[in-house]
Amino acid sequence: MHREAAVCCVPNAGRIAPYYVQHMWLKGNSSLVNALHGPSQVKTQINGKWVTVQSATQYPFGYTFVYTVTAEQNNFQLRIRKPEGIRKFTVNERYTEEDGFIVIGKTWQGTQEVNITFYPDILQQEDVNHETYFTYGGMVLALPVAYSEAKTKAYPVQGFYDLSHTPQRLVVYEYAGEPITQVDGTLSFKTVLFNPISQQKETVMLVPMAQTILRQVTFRRAKKE
Repeated sequence: MHREAAVCCVPNAGRIAPYYVQHMWLKGNSSLVNALHGPSQVKTQINGKWVTVQSATQYPFGYTFVYTVTAEQNNFQLRIRKPEGIRKFTVNERYTEEDGFIVIGKTWQGTQEVNITFYPDILQQEDVNHETYFTYGGMVLALPVAYSEAKTKAYPVQGFYDLSHTPQRLVVYEYAGEPITQVDGTLSFKTVLFNPISQQKETVMLVPMAQTILRQVTFRRAKKE
């Protein structure tokens, strides 16, 4: 077993963002498609004319989008992918829905704004092992695990270390069949899980997985609900 960082996960992690950005915007014969969401800007030619679209959003941590479209007398479709787990949304333009996309077809002139707000649902999902996990829009929710942090190696560059994180109390919680609710419009979600050690149900808070270091994401169904 090697003691140094493996030359697989770390270098490949540096390619995630470029791959994502590469496929954020796609183009058809007379359409511009926002396939992957996030703050971005694209400039391209449609129908032989230059078009610029800027997307301002905090997705996936926010679900309001402002698209600023700059074009000169150009008729084309702006197609915006509707994220998974979205049933309700608002748009300040006339639109149609087609194959999971919000389609705004019009003659664009000058600089115009398209405002979209999505309202995600909290969804209960099941993985291949038949364990339960929860999603909210583009985020997977997780139960944070308290940990102790230790520096295992220091590097010649100040502030660079290898770190080890050890759970302070390892409990593998189970799904108790209780509902999950969002706390006051925040990105915290309250539910009840079963603690197999204490044999009791406990109220816990779930947060987006990206906000955790150690966490439990999937929960097998408790035998006692």
